[in-house]
Amino acid sequence: MKYIILLSLIYFTQFHVFGQEFKPVPGERIDFLVSFGIFNAGEASMITDTSLYTTASDSSYKIDVFGKSVGLFDLFTRVRDNWGVYISSSELQPKKFYKYLEEGKYRKNEILNFVEDSDSVQIQVLDKESKKFIENKYLHFENDIKKIIRSYFMNYWIASLAYLRSQDYTNFYSSELVEIPYFEENDKFSYQMKFLRRDTIETKIGSYNSLVFAPIIPKNKLFEEEDAVKFWLTDDIFTTDQKWATEVCDTITETGLKMPWTCTNGIRVESANENLFRSLRKSGCYRVSFGFESGNDKVLKAFGKGGRATIEQAGKAVNLARKAGIDTNG
Repeated sequence: MKYIILLSLIYFTQFHVFGQEFKPVPGERIDFLVSFGIFNAGEASMITDTSLYTTASDSSYKIDVFGKSVGLFDLFTRVRDNWGVYISSSELQPKKFYKYLEEGKYRKNEILNFVEDSDSVQIQVLDKESKKFIENKYLHFENDIKKIIRSYFMNYWIASLAYLRSQDYTNFYSSELVEIPYFEENDKFSYQMKFLRRDTIETKIGSYNSLVFAPIIPKNKLFEEEDAVKFWLTDDIFTTDQKWATEVCDTITETGLKMPWTCTNGIRVESANENLFRSLRKSGCYRVSFGFESGNDKVLKAFGKGGRATIEQAGKAVNLARKAGIDTNG
């Protein structure tokens, strides 16, 4: 029997090159839909806190996911869940998980603390209603790893997502595993994501290239099939949807925010236009990069870009950017 499959399109809105180091953006919000077959079952929002927090000796990002049921599902089983993680700002390693669950009559409130140089994790059990502390429990990596992953699956997903978005997938192949590091030199506590394939997602606002992943989940009654849970990360660039990119730039300008920034994740030369560059420059963008790929039209054609990206278009794009007062590289 097939169960819930999460279909999540996560758009990279940062203005830095994909494949170089990317860290969570304070204040970033990503919205999701959860589907059960053809029905919308729930909504969720992932929000990165605007502040950094101190956990142990590290500063950490705090990322929350708030999920709720919708429509008919909300009538029969009301869900109001909050999963959260603290991950170090330096290595993107998780420092603390927490979950506050309200699913029908079911309640569970817990905090998981990762203890460095330890072979166990600490679980703080909280009261189901008041969230007041009740007791501490400990789970051992060696004996309880499946239980840990199964019980905190959503928290692992949140932490893993932050790590996955920092990686370069240029040379990845289908079924290749991505090792999510939690502690240095602690292979007993590894967590893996399987890279399934590259895909194209059709949406109401256009088509997006994407990367499809499936977390490696211990077998259980809910997820019996292999790769039952999947999610999609967009593999496109900021200016793919030029209307949207222009609106973002105009919004930055309208707010009066004085923020110098660069758009170095590769503008497609065939889609460059004067209006976009004017909006970029007005909003504070001072440098853009282009995906030239090659200085030979025959090579571009061999790449599958022939007829869409040419040397002539590359020169035109560079001139338009410089005319708007924007530095270029590529």
